[in-house]
Amino acid sequence: MQTAQEKVLIKHQAIKASRYHKQLINSAKKQVAKYCQQAQSEAQAIRQMAYEQGYQDGVRQLMADMLQGIELSQRQYQQALAHSQTQLHTILIELFNDPRMYEIISHHFINLQLDAPQITMHVPTGLMNRLKPILTEIQHITVRSGAEDGIAMETGDEILHFSPTNAAQRMLPKLLPMPLRCKILGARNACYQKIAELANLTGNTDDTSSTSFRPEDISNNVNQSATKQQQ
Repeated sequence: MQTAQEKVLIKHQAIKASRYHKQLINSAKKQVAKYCQQAQSEAQAIRQMAYEQGYQDGVRQLMADMLQGIELSQRQYQQALAHSQTQLHTILIELFNDPRMYEIISHHFINLQLDAPQITMHVPTGLMNRLKPILTEIQHITVRSGAEDGIAMETGDEILHFSPTNAAQRMLPKLLPMPLRCKILGARNACYQKIAELANLTGNTDDTSSTSFRPEDISNNVNQSATKQQQ
């Protein structure tokens, strides 16, 4: 159970980290839009080339260039996500390393009122003096100097432990959920499937009257998938 002070501090830092994460994602989306626009411009020139050089060769070149554009957008977006994750992890560790956070966690452990005859807390040396006024009336809790990067409470066979690194790792998935990382993979796979279907159609060029497939069809389908990827 978190104290009111703990909730306010964590909420403030989480909002700050989330805002920074959104800025990175928006920047990545702009890069995706830029490369998609560039791919569309190149597709226009390639379509003209397709009519001049021959239907089949032109379509194949168009598909290759569109795939290259999609892969480039994919890499840019994934790099932004990876960078965002690293930055968020650093911010969270700094938050949980704050001496005030250590004090909040220590108060939280003490207020748990665990049903145990004897409890031992291991806290950083600098925190021991700040806890003494509280513990003067709590005889069954003994405070000892422990590691500088964590807090531990021993109660019977149970050990409660807090460390900034572990706390940051638990918080990170809540700020950067896995579905966000998987979304772009789904968009890419859908786009590849569309191109594969169109490539199969181009293989049946002997009977041109049996299909109305045109090079523009590739651009339209790929653009639709790219638009979903940016959303």
